[in-house]
Amino acid sequence: MLKEIDTDEIKLIYKGIKSSLSKDLLRENVSDTEFKSFKNNLVKILNETETAADNKQGEENRKNLFRDFLKQSFYEGKHFLNTMSYKGNNEADLVIHSENNQSSDVSVIFEVKTLKNKSEMISKKITENKSVEHLQKKCFWESVLYFFWEVIHKGNLELKNIVITNISEFYIFSASEFKRVFLNSSLKTDFEKWQKGLKIDPNTDTFYKLVENFINNNKKKFNRFRFTYF
Repeated sequence: MLKEIDTDEIKLIYKGIKSSLSKDLLRENVSDTEFKSFKNNLVKILNETETAADNKQGEENRKNLFRDFLKQSFYEGKHFLNTMSYKGNNEADLVIHSENNQSSDVSVIFEVKTLKNKSEMISKKITENKSVEHLQKKCFWESVLYFFWEVIHKGNLELKNIVITNISEFYIFSASEFKRVFLNSSLKTDFEKWQKGLKIDPNTDTFYKLVENFINNNKKKFNRFRFTYF
């Protein structure tokens, strides 16, 4: 069921996981062996995430746990998974390549946070009749930066999704939604100037502030901004 979130100035739209899947995908058969393997991997990562939290492990630990889960459950021998560094910095936590090698284009970008890092993580309140202000978190600003690196700097036409997660919650944004809002905008121009060193400060925090200001000043662009949450 498609759910709409009314806000003072805009309307965000989100879908649950089932309504986000294509009919063809829903019709696919999953063998008992595949399902059992997925279930075991899911239990494993949930237990390991809990252990990591108890041991006060950081985000690097979560990235590795999540990468192993994805590889073991879906992508081993099919797609290359790793971090992605842009010009030696601004590293995306995890990406899925379109093929099983790192020279192929990136299809999915992940921004991974720990459960305790609530200050940088999108809140579930975004699904509870709240405003676009709930996008104003560092995880979202980082995702916008990686989107621009891929689409503008690298000319990647294969990017499909941007995912923000703490392993317990998943926010999935279609690259087409990011393109609709950000591609032909003043923020694109700001990115091009920033990555060429034409802004006063080349620090990433400078770009995050540009994203924050863009969202504040262009809320109407986010009308019917779509994402999946589960």
